[in-house]
Amino acid sequence: MTVAEVRTESRTSLRNSILRVDTIPLERELEERLGFFVHLRWLAGAGILVGAWVSIEILGADYSYVPLILIGTGVLAYNGLCLSTRRVGASHIYAQIAFDWVALTALVYYTGGVRSPVSLAYSFHIVLGALLLPGVAAWLQAGTASAVIGLMTTAEHFGWWLPIDGQIGLLFPATAHLQCWATLTAFFGISAYLTGSISSALRRKERAVADSQTRLDLAYHEMEALFELGQIAHASLNLEQVLRLIVRRATELMGAKGCSIGLLDHTGQFLEPSASFGLSEAYLSKGSVDVQRSAMVAQALAGEVVQVQDIAADLRLQYPDRARAEGIRAIVCVALQLRSHPIGVIRVYASKSAPAGDRQVAFLRNLANLAAVAIGSARTYAESEALSDERAWFARTTHHQLQTPLAAMVGLLEAIPFAGDLTPEQRNLLLRASHRGDELLALVRDLLDLAHAQRPSLHLVPQPVALAGTLETTLEIQRERAGLKGVILEVDDLFDIVVMADADDVTHIFANLIDNAVKYTPSGGRVEVKVSRHGGLVGVEITDTGIGVDEADRERVFRGFFRTEAAKASGEKGTGVGLSIVRRLVQRWQGHVELDSSGGSGCRFRVLLPAAEEVDHA
Repeated sequence: MTVAEVRTESRTSLRNSILRVDTIPLERELEERLGFFVHLRWLAGAGILVGAWVSIEILGADYSYVPLILIGTGVLAYNGLCLSTRRVGASHIYAQIAFDWVALTALVYYTGGVRSPVSLAYSFHIVLGALLLPGVAAWLQAGTASAVIGLMTTAEHFGWWLPIDGQIGLLFPATAHLQCWATLTAFFGISAYLTGSISSALRRKERAVADSQTRLDLAYHEMEALFELGQIAHASLNLEQVLRLIVRRATELMGAKGCSIGLLDHTGQFLEPSASFGLSEAYLSKGSVDVQRSAMVAQALAGEVVQVQDIAADLRLQYPDRARAEGIRAIVCVALQLRSHPIGVIRVYASKSAPAGDRQVAFLRNLANLAAVAIGSARTYAESEALSDERAWFARTTHHQLQTPLAAMVGLLEAIPFAGDLTPEQRNLLLRASHRGDELLALVRDLLDLAHAQRPSLHLVPQPVALAGTLETTLEIQRERAGLKGVILEVDDLFDIVVMADADDVTHIFANLIDNAVKYTPSGGRVEVKVSRHGGLVGVEITDTGIGVDEADRERVFRGFFRTEAAKASGEKGTGVGLSIVRRLVQRWQGHVELDSSGGSGCRFRVLLPAAEEVDHA
């Protein structure tokens, strides 16, 4: 993949990630709730029509067909209108609820007034309001229902408004208007209290789980951004290009006004602008920063994370007037360190006076480390291999630090059900959070493997690797998995098959490919592993009868963080990193891997590795 392709894919992925993270949860909930209201209204409209027929024809009620049919068809027609609009929001839901109340009030009128059993249907709205709408919706609807019943009761009592009395199933005698209103009001209040109490407790749990999921999503997106930027930094020695991309990503992911990177000149006394994003030319033209005159930069170069929360009251800036004119109110400054020596700083600018959170500071530190590595690689090509050691160490360290708390978090989520009884909805939310944690933990493990695959190859010496002994454990595990799944696994005799590579790398390569073949082959299918010789190369083919890969996706599956639609639909878990690791490891030993497949017809992976002399098995 070229640097331009990596950069384009990175930008698209990050932009989609930011959009997913920043979507307001309430809006997503409103969309789901609106759908529920629409489906429920179909039943209500049909119920009015059927109920009118049953009441008049079977129960003998003295109702008029025309108004009841008009009410029922009106509800259905309005529901069809609701389906034709894509607008989603609180005002839209409340407008639909208001129409439902008008329709219900009309239905009460034409079925006997406040004494009609239909008046109890107001309680349905109260219950739905408590369960599906935020805040005090249940109490507002209970109060509205009481007020409506009170107005109708008063109007009936004084003869101002006489309902159509069908003389069937009336709740109260004609003279018990006050008793009717008081009883219904109490009933509505009790309904609001009970359902509101339950829904409030459930919403608190939902918010806690949603917050936890959001934090996991943010951590994943930041880790993904660091990995993709690391790929670009590794693929290009164009320092200006890499730094521009880093400051852009820092601005986008931290929600800042802008970002800049400044590098120390050869004297170490002045900070020269090297890359920026979101800042005007007028601000950038202010000149170099004198380290002795900028306490903020001096502190950062000394190893501190410096936060200027209000530039109007902070004296550590060399150009405070220029910053105010630019609309900058707060700055976070972190040093770029190469081999423990400061070489510059990265500064993130905000238009509001607010401190950066611990997560944002940690992310900026990681970006600073990444930028420093890229700078070192670009300065001298001769040092690039040595700096790759630091990149690999950085990746391994970061992922190890994430793996431990993630594993603990997943364990705690799985243990919550043992702490007390949970509702089905709570169990479902916990299960979803636990699955997300498992996916993120799997991703961290895959990234550790990827870091292993990216380790410098300059000092790696190929050794003879006998496939029979090296893959013995892997094949035993896969045979057991295949047997449990009902998949036939056939493997050629690997005796005397020796390649020149590294034993751990060979294990990673074929464990990944055979695992994928078994995983994505349905019960009754077949997986075959065949070996052949091609001059100075050993060819290993892994063929399956699984879901296959469409022609358009054959190259994309090797790029990392990509899964085909068929793989997602299979229900099998995966991160889309495995084949990227396979290709890197095969290429490390001057080998080649190719894929022959089409959607739904299985896959054939062919791995070519340098052959070695036969192993003495005597």
